[in-house]
Amino acid sequence: MQYGADAIRMGILLCSPAGNDIIYDDKLIEQGRNFNNKLWNVLRLIKGWQIEEGHDTERAAAIDWFDAKLQNTIVTINQHFDSFRISDALMHLYNFIWDDFCSWYLEFIKPEFGKAIDRNTYERTITFFEQCLILLHPYMPFITEEIWHQLRDRQAGADIIITQIPTPKQANTEILQIGETAKELITKVRDVRAKNNVSPKISVDVFTDGSVEAFGVFTSIVIKMANLGTFAHTDSEVTNTSAFLIGKQQFFAKMHIDIDVDAERKKLQEQIDYQKGFLLSVEKKLSNEKFVSGAPAQVVDVERKKKADAEDKIRMLEQSLANLR
Repeated sequence: MQYGADAIRMGILLCSPAGNDIIYDDKLIEQGRNFNNKLWNVLRLIKGWQIEEGHDTERAAAIDWFDAKLQNTIVTINQHFDSFRISDALMHLYNFIWDDFCSWYLEFIKPEFGKAIDRNTYERTITFFEQCLILLHPYMPFITEEIWHQLRDRQAGADIIITQIPTPKQANTEILQIGETAKELITKVRDVRAKNNVSPKISVDVFTDGSVEAFGVFTSIVIKMANLGTFAHTDSEVTNTSAFLIGKQQFFAKMHIDIDVDAERKKLQEQIDYQKGFLLSVEKKLSNEKFVSGAPAQVVDVERKKKADAEDKIRMLEQSLANLR
């Protein structure tokens, strides 16, 4: 048999968004199979860790961030179910488990090769995985039941099929925002490395005109995941670096290599051109008296904020371009 029952169930549901015709596609069945494999790999990863007693405070930020993501995910899935958007609920859950749990959370807390993980983080991770499996069980009943019983020793009859769906708690919005910004910074640094052919094993220095302290409990995770030698505030432009923006905050990645100035200048100019085009479209909308007088005040305020943000980004990008040498 080429595909298992869970892979087919998932693929068929991904083929059938609410209100649309069902268009069968083998690629979605393959996506379901790949997701099955992903879940098995997570099980093998977690069960292969060595455990030491204790409570690692540096991993607490990742735990709190994922817990907040989980609470919001439960709310979103319940909303989809209430509206009979079964396929939408599955797609949201799929992205949550694949990206937030596997690609980010497990990487945040994964111990270094040959080292053990603290008991507290291990137990919290098992609990998170269990809650993901419970949410996924209606779609993939066979693999979730099997993994459920391999995660812990359970009494006879303590099956996932009769386990209560998690009830959402209030999410910590502050840790959510910090965590998402940390993810974006790690991604940007990795992109800069790739574009300059710098190995992930070689540390880079990152400076920012904003506050490093704003990353708070995520600072150590950022330094580890992005492999930073230095992560510090600067009051001036840092030369021979690759600059990038996260929101209104500017960052400079110094890789101790000769930067391709022409390529960097071209990249900055492209970003400036994009922001100027975006600014022009917002200004055109705000110059329309019919829109300003007829739209709700909050909608107009959003457009004005977009205008101010675009102007700030253009100013910072032009400054980086002028200082590039």
